Amino acid sequence: MRTRTMLAAMGIALSSPAAARAELAPPPHPISAAQDRISVVVEGHGPDVILIPGLASSRDVWSGLATRLKRTHRVHLVQLAGFGGSPAVEDPGNRVAAPAAEAIAAYIGRERLRAPVERAAIAFVDGHSQAPANR
Repeated sequence: MRTRTMLAAMGIALSSPAAARAELAPPPHPISAAQDRISVVVEGHGPDVILIPGLASSRDVWSGLATRLKRTHRVHLVQLAGFGGSPAVEDPGNRVAAPAAEAIAAYIGRERLRAPVERAAIAFVDGHSQAPANR
């Protein structure tokens, strides 16, 4: 339930016209977030889109879609620690989904991706094979 709430908040945060107007230059290297639980590569300009790979996948699973989207959107390509060849982060509880959702929510807050009160539409936040997080 908490993961669903965080993902919904992420979607609302990304629907911002202010975020759509953001003209931030993409960083030259991945942005490390939430104690290295995730890293994010940002490409393009326009409304924000966050793409989250499935478990055991890298952000590269989105390369075709990201290439098309970055023409009109600012694409945030997430890499989860411990998957797709990235180093794992030790977690005594062997948790994956909740810490990843918390790290993505922290990233959205740090990057100031916010939705205005008058707009409640959910933007495109996709997580390939993240079924438990999308229920």
